Amino acid sequence: MSGGKRPAIEPAALLLAGLLLLAAACPAPGGPSLRDPWWPGNLVDYRGHRLPAGSLRGRVVLLVMFTTDNPVVTPLLVGIDNLGRRLYGRGLRVVGLAFDEQEELLEPFCRGLDLSFPVGLAGGELRRQVGVLPQLRLYDREGKLAKVVLGMVEMDGLKHLLERLL
Repeated sequence: MSGGKRPAIEPAALLLAGLLLLAAACPAPGGPSLRDPWWPGNLVDYRGHRLPAGSLRGRVVLLVMFTTDNPVVTPLLVGIDNLGRRLYGRGLRVVGLAFDEQEELLEPFCRGLDLSFPVGLAGGELRRQVGVLPQLRLYDREGKLAKVVLGMVEMDGLKHLLERLL
């Protein structure tokens, strides 16, 4: 291509490349630690219940990050809650992390969906770091990040992923 014009790189391709780099950089070697800000350790949910990090040891953890004002989130959370209820006995723990500015909206939203899993509110620093929402982060029984899913997910595919780890 000497002397010729370079083809333009589509903005969507640049975004995808950036997201792939972000996803590749997210797994913390040896499992989640303080270097993995998304690990849902020591979470306090919207009801004021504390979820100590130790309670997730030896479990497959599905971390669901979302905002309550996104219209695709309601069916996503209901589907994930159904999966979580069915696979709880096999060792799955679902934890939600809401990235909403108004804390008072979280409790009525979660109660209205009758979610069985704890949902906490992301702090300001995490809000600035997150990219695409909704986002699912799946940790294996050793606490290592196994999969990141950006955006919507098909429930049968998610169930298959979870069952492979359980």
